[in-house]
Amino acid sequence: MNRVNIRDVAKRAGVSIATVSQVLTNASYSRISQKTKMKILKIAKELDYTPNILARGLITRRTSFIGVLIPDIVNSFFPDILQGIENILIEKDYSMILCTYDKNYDKEKKYLKLLIKKNVDGIIWAPSKNIKNLYKEFIPWKQKIILICYDSYKYFTALHPNNKLGGYLATEYLIKKGCKNIAHLSSSKVDIAGSERFKGYKKALIKYGILFKKEMVMEGDYTLEWGYNNTKKLFSQGLNPDGIFACSDIVAIGAITYLKEKGYKIPDDIKIIGYDDIPIASLVSPKLTTISQPKIETGQKAVQMIFDMLNKKQVASQTLTPHLIIRESA
Repeated sequence: MNRVNIRDVAKRAGVSIATVSQVLTNASYSRISQKTKMKILKIAKELDYTPNILARGLITRRTSFIGVLIPDIVNSFFPDILQGIENILIEKDYSMILCTYDKNYDKEKKYLKLLIKKNVDGIIWAPSKNIKNLYKEFIPWKQKIILICYDSYKYFTALHPNNKLGGYLATEYLIKKGCKNIAHLSSSKVDIAGSERFKGYKKALIKYGILFKKEMVMEGDYTLEWGYNNTKKLFSQGLNPDGIFACSDIVAIGAITYLKEKGYKIPDDIKIIGYDDIPIASLVSPKLTTISQPKIETGQKAVQMIFDMLNKKQVASQTLTPHLIIRESA
């Protein structure tokens, strides 16, 4: 059985191939009447027409691919981001090219060049701290790049989960629950999101008149083992915090694991708050107080901003607001 092509649709509808192409690609400049559009769409459905992506790309100068560049898929933040991206792409008959750069600057730069070489229609990028070094090289692609997890709008258009506010809310909550010696298990040296959460932590301490102590900040990554080991380090050094703000839920669970092994009662002896509100946060014991981010919404919004750019619409940077989720650990 021969595959139905665009000529078959045009012949049945009694219109030109160009007219069918404009309708099926939803060309924004099209002046075709609504009646004709509906007729063409109905016939295309009846004939079970499936567009040839390569042929459509020659007409529209689009590839139907969006590049997504993230540090990793271990961080609990990103799988939900990817789900949100996919939700929109599948509706648009688009596909995703996913690249993870493992917090490696050379890989990050290499993958950006690769995505551009493949002429993807846009890039959703969660950048490393090397964004300043990469900016000048990728200025020509400025109108096709959306950043996520970033708060400075001077480089590219950004969709920013407000990590600084989230860090502030977490620390403020611990302070209001009576904590005066609050440690921070931080990822500020790893990525921009972590550095913003640290800034929020520090801001809350200063506002409430609590002395910031550098030794109360442990630098590391988003892993269970790191949370466990650095909580152990806090207590082995005699710092004895009465509250811990962890940079992620996974890190917080690592901290809880160590404290329970040592017989500490949570939240009576020490209060703990995480970040991200991953599914397991409500299942661990004690259930984890955390900061919730609109992760799926972030992915969806990032894709929509890319499509708005492709359709020559004005796109401004946006900020997404985190929320405190109160459970048993604090």
